[in-house]
Amino acid sequence: MPEDTPRRWRLIDFEPRFEEFMDVEGLRGYGDIELIVWIWIHARARNPYAGVRREPGFENLWWGKIPESADNLGRVVTCSYFINEVDSTIQCATFGWHTGPFI
Repeated sequence: MPEDTPRRWRLIDFEPRFEEFMDVEGLRGYGDIELIVWIWIHARARNPYAGVRREPGFENLWWGKIPESADNLGRVVTCSYFINEVDSTIQCATFGWHTGPFI
């Protein structure tokens, strides 16, 4: 692969984890949150480090709030996942809610 070609990351388990989160939280048809999260998920394939931080005490575990995913209760959707540099994979751990502050 030429050096100027960006790396493409392979997403693992994002779809089933997000589907499970939507079902448990009753988010089907819940405004634009579903679309916003899907767009964010697919952006991970270009740059899994964008807008997230490494979780201390866990090897390769990253966590972040998904921008523009706030609901009318003041919560924002979050996601945690493992980044494996060796095989260019990103494996979803979980989706959840975060309640402010939204720094």
